[in-house]
Amino acid sequence: MPSAVPGRSDETSRRLLSEAVRHHRAGELDQAIALYERLLKFVPDLAPAHANLGVALRARGRLEDAEASYRRALALAPATPDVLFNLGNLKRDQGALADAAEQYRAVLEADPAHAAAHTNLGLVLRDQGRLEEALAELSSVAAAQKDRPEPQLNIGLVLADMKRWADAARACHKALALNPRYAAALSLLGQCLRQLGHAEEAVGCCRRAVALAPDQPDAHAGLGHGLIAEGWLGEAAISFEQALALDPDHLQARLGRGYVHLVLGRWGPGLEDYRLRWRTREARPRRLPMPAWEGEDLAGQRILLWAEQGFGDTIAASRFVALVKAQGATVYLECPPALMRLFRPLPGVDRLITAGERLPQADLHAPLMELPRLFATYPSTVPPPPDLHPDPQLGAKFEPLFAKAGGRITVGIAWGGNPAYAGDAQRSLEFARFLPLADNPKVQLVSLQKGPQAEQLAAAPSGRILDAAPLLEDFADTAALMDRLDLVITVDSAPAHLAGTLGRPAWVLLPFTPYWFWLLDREDSPWYPSVRLFRQSKRADWAAVFERVAAELQSFER
Repeated sequence: MPSAVPGRSDETSRRLLSEAVRHHRAGELDQAIALYERLLKFVPDLAPAHANLGVALRARGRLEDAEASYRRALALAPATPDVLFNLGNLKRDQGALADAAEQYRAVLEADPAHAAAHTNLGLVLRDQGRLEEALAELSSVAAAQKDRPEPQLNIGLVLADMKRWADAARACHKALALNPRYAAALSLLGQCLRQLGHAEEAVGCCRRAVALAPDQPDAHAGLGHGLIAEGWLGEAAISFEQALALDPDHLQARLGRGYVHLVLGRWGPGLEDYRLRWRTREARPRRLPMPAWEGEDLAGQRILLWAEQGFGDTIAASRFVALVKAQGATVYLECPPALMRLFRPLPGVDRLITAGERLPQADLHAPLMELPRLFATYPSTVPPPPDLHPDPQLGAKFEPLFAKAGGRITVGIAWGGNPAYAGDAQRSLEFARFLPLADNPKVQLVSLQKGPQAEQLAAAPSGRILDAAPLLEDFADTAALMDRLDLVITVDSAPAHLAGTLGRPAWVLLPFTPYWFWLLDREDSPWYPSVRLFRQSKRADWAAVFERVAAELQSFER
C-alpha cells in the first residue's frame, strides 16, 4: 500500500499526495496516477511519490513506466528496501529473473530480515531452475517462520520440481498441520500422491482443495490432472474447463485439456494447447535470430528444424522433414550427436547439423514437435515413417552376439526411459519384470538398455540375457541391431520409436495413463504399422501385462 509521506511543507503538495494515496488505496488507479504525476511536476524530487507512482503503474500493467518511477525513487533515496522489493517484483513479472534476483539481494543487503525478499528470491531461483539454491533460501524462511504454512508449501513446490515426491508430500503435511484448510497445499499433496502411485488418495486431496477454494483455478486444474491418472477423462475435461473459466490462460489447465484432446485423437485442438509446453519450467525455448515458421509459403526459403525433446519424439517427428522439403524449402536439421549417423539418409535434409555446432543462416525455424500441428495432423493423416536404411556394415560387430543366441528367436528388450522425464515413474519398470520371459526355451533376450537402468542387468543369472549395450555407440548401431532382431519388447522410450520407424516388429508396454502419442483403447498405432501395444488395464498393474506378453511370446514366429 502507498504511504502518505510529505516531502515538502507546501500545502498544495501535501494535499495532492494525500488525495493520490486515498485514490490509490481505494483502487482508483487512474485518478491516483494522475495526481502523483501532477504532484511530481511541483515536487520532482519527492522519492515516496515516485515509488507510489511505480506501484500504481505496475498495477495498471504499465511495466516500463513503473520501472522508470522505481528507478527515479531509488536515485533519490538509494537502498530503500520496499522500492527495491517492488522493482524486483516488476522484473519478475517481466521474466527478467536475473534482474529480479539482483533486486531481492539488494533488499537483503539493506534489510537482512526482509522475509518477503527471502521468499521471492527463493521463488526466482526456482524459476531459474537453481533448485538447490532455492531450497536453501526457502528453508531459511521456514526456519524463521515456523508458525506459517506458506514457507512449507514453497519448499514442497521446489521438492516437487526436483522429483522428490515423498519429501514434497512431507512438506505439504507440515503446511496442512499449520492450516488444515490450505487448499494450495492440498493440491500439491494430490500431485505428489499421484506421482507416488496413490491416484485415488490424490483425487481425494484435490476434491477437498476444490471444495475449500472453488474460486481458485489451481485447485480445479490439480483435480483435473488427478482424474486423468484415474482414467476419468470426461470429468477431468470438466475440471479443466472450470479452471479456464476462472483464468482463460491457466497453464496447467490448458496443458491438461490438451492432453485429453490428444489422447482421445482430437489432435487439432489438442496440438493448439500443446503449444503451451514452452511456458513450463522444464521447457527451454530457444532465442533464434529468425522467426518461427507458422505455415506460410516455404518456396525458396531456408528453414532450420531442430530437436526440442527426447530421442523418441525426435525420431517420431523426423517423418515430417520430407513434407517440409516438399514445399520447396532448403532444410537444415539440427539433432543430438547420438542421432547424427541414423539421420544421415533421412529424406528431405539438405544439411544435418550436430547440436552445439554453429548454425547456418536461415529464414525460418521450427521445433520438430511443432510439425504435427503445422501440417494439421490427425490419427487418420499421420505420414508414414521415413526410410532410414540401417547400415548393413554396422551389423558385423553383432555376429558374436547372434552366434550365442544359437538360432533362438532374438528379442531385444528395454525397460527404462530417461529418468528426468516427468512421467518416467509410470512408464519405466524394473528389469526383473523381463526375467521370466527368458524361461521360454525358444527365445533369447538381448538387452538394448542404456543409461543407469542398465546396471540392473547385473542381477540376471549368467548367460540368461545377452547384453548388447556395450556395442551400441549411438542410434545407428541400435538400428543395425534391430534390423536383425526378430522382435523388440520395450517400454515407451526411444527404442519403441526406432523399431517402429524401421518397420521392425515391436511390442510396446504402456502404463494406464499413456503418453498422448499412443491414444487409448487400441493395440495398433497410426504412427507405426509394425508396433503392437500392450496396455495396463489397471493402474500400476504390470503383472497382467507381462502375463499377456509371455503368452503371446509362446506363439510368436519369425
